[in-house]
Order: sequence, then structure tokens, then C-alpha cells
Amino acid sequence: MRRRTVPIIAILFAAIVPTGSVVAQSAPDSQELNACANDTNLLDLLPPSYRDWLSEDVAYLISREERCVFLQLTNDSDRDLFIQYFWDRRNPDPESRDNAFEQEHYQRIAYSNDHFFSGVPGWQTDRGRIYTIWGPPDQIETGSGAAGGSVLPTEIWRYRYLEGIGENVDLEFVQSPTTGDSHLALASDLQEATPEATSFAPSEQCDCRGYVSPLESAELMMRGGSYAPTKFKDLEAFASLNTTNDGVEFDVSTEYVPVTHFMTLVPMKIKIPQSELPEQSGDPNHRALLELFLRIDDSRGQTVEVLEDSVGNPVGSADPVDSTRPVALQKKFPLRPGRYRLQIVIGDSDSGRLGSYAADLTVPAMALAR
Repeated sequence: MRRRTVPIIAILFAAIVPTGSVVAQSAPDSQELNACANDTNLLDLLPPSYRDWLSEDVAYLISREERCVFLQLTNDSDRDLFIQYFWDRRNPDPESRDNAFEQEHYQRIAYSNDHFFSGVPGWQTDRGRIYTIWGPPDQIETGSGAAGGSVLPTEIWRYRYLEGIGENVDLEFVQSPTTGDSHLALASDLQEATPEATSFAPSEQCDCRGYVSPLESAELMMRGGSYAPTKFKDLEAFASLNTTNDGVEFDVSTEYVPVTHFMTLVPMKIKIPQSELPEQSGDPNHRALLELFLRIDDSRGQTVEVLEDSVGNPVGSADPVDSTRPVALQKKFPLRPGRYRLQIVIGDSDSGRLGSYAADLTVPAMALAR
């Protein structure tokens, strides 16, 4: 989740709209966009961390128009607002505080790095690129194929449907005899897949690509200028007190997973003992639930992540509940390296019991192979 900030309206397209202009300009032609988006001089002027964001984090997502605008921003504050808006307009649920699109994207990069590394980060390989853009295939078949007089291991990834490509798509990856990496075997539309020709599953309902005029951009941001109200206001208020309460016991653990030079993935697990759950009613389809509010603030005190959820056992489970097995909630937050404040409040709305947890997080910058 990234909170929207209306002042970005004034600066997001400042580079391509003259100061004081009140009329929408026509979209630049393809040649102009290519020249702007590929301007190495502008790229070299970017601070290293933002250059990393452009070339690593969103290499498969960002459109030429967005890249052109980002390259022409002149200060870090505007760049941060652009990044905030970049993810906000791809959020499949614009009113949600939890951006499933952004979280899924970074989880795909982390998976690619973990499974497809071959001298370079996994997301840069052919399999990593396809996985990052389209996610896991519906089926994987391993075998062998002839190439250059040799028999080499192969993988065929089968997708029932790929947005912008079609139905029943088979992708064959052939393992290199020298590097061990697997390369996409056949030249196709996928070989040169670009963000403008593809779709990312969580954002199918989003208008995420193509040229957006300055006035249309402002309208989109004004329309999405606020989130749905907090569901658990009492828990949020208690979190703001920055105090502790041991009414509901639970354990919290965090890890740090390198994703890109710009971003680190922070898996978090919250475990609640069965004894802390409200008592079940006689209805087998009834769930004994606790309410959870989680907030992460950065070093400036600005909220960067909010999660609200209900926690309990599955509905209608036929098996008896193991009283020794805690209920676990797992979430992965993409966070930039730096210092954060984590606050969690869990409450039982029936009894009024509350339990809280507060801790400082120091998210490390985790080096990846270039």
C-alpha cells in the first residue's frame, strides 16, 4: 500500500507540459517517445537507486510514456511520488490499502531470483522474464530436444491463456550446454514482449498502460485520492497510542529477502495460539475470528503499509482443530532499505480483549549480482 498524494498532479507531467498550460496536449508520436525513453543522458543523471528502480524493479512493466516522464523528473521527492502513483494506478482494488499487484510483482521477482539464477539475477533470465510478467505456468513438462547436433534438457511451460498473446500457449526453454541456463527456444511475440503488449494478471481491470494526458492523469488521481475507511477503527486508534497490551497473545517473526537493489521483500509471520481464539459456536460453518490491524511507518512517520484482516480457523473444517497448532497469518511486504516502525493490534470484538506488538525494523540493502 502507498498512500496517494494529490500534489503529484502538479509535477507528474511537468516535464512534458509547459508551466501554466491548461489544455491537454496530444500524445507524442512513437519516434519522440522512443527517443525520450531511451535517452542515456537522462538515465545517467538519475541517482543510482532510482536508476535501479527503472532498470530492475519495473523493467517489464513500465510503459515508454511513464519512463519518459520519470527520466525528466528533477528531484527525489517527485520521483518518490511518481513511484507511489505508478503502483497506485495498477492496484486491482483502488480503494484497498493493500496493493496486491505490487506485492505479487515483487514475489515473482524473488521467486525468479531463487529458482532461475544463472550468473545473473533470475529475473533477468528468459524463464525469469516470463515468470515475472505472466506468473507460474499452468503446467510444466520436462524432456529433451535436439539443438546444434546435441540433445539438451528442455522445459515446456504451458499457459491456458496469456493476455495479448492468445490461448494454449506452449513455451519451450532449452538448457545451454555451457552456462546451464535455459533459453526461450523459438522466436515469437514473447521473445520481445514489452509492457505495452502484455498484461499482469492482478491488474486486468486496470487501465495501466498507454499514453495518459496530463488532464486525464489529474482526473485519475483525484478520483482515487482516498481509500475506503478503516474497518477496525478501535484497533487503529490503539495502535496510535504506541502502547502495549497483553490481552491477546501472539508471536511475530520477520525475514529479509533480496529482490532488487532498490527493494527488499519482508516476509512476516504472525502466530496466534488456538487458546486465544474466541470460543466456537455450535454452527460448523461459523468461524471464531480475531480482528487484526497492522501498520508500517517509515522513518519520517509516514504510513507505507496497512493491513486489516480477520484471523481464525478455516470454515467448516471436518477435522478436529489441533489445540497445539497456532493459527498463522503470513504476508510479504516490499520495503525499501531503511528504518521502519511496525505496529500490530489484534482484538476480540466480543470480549474486548486486545493484544499489541510494536517493534523497529531495519530493512537492509541486500546486494544482488549485477
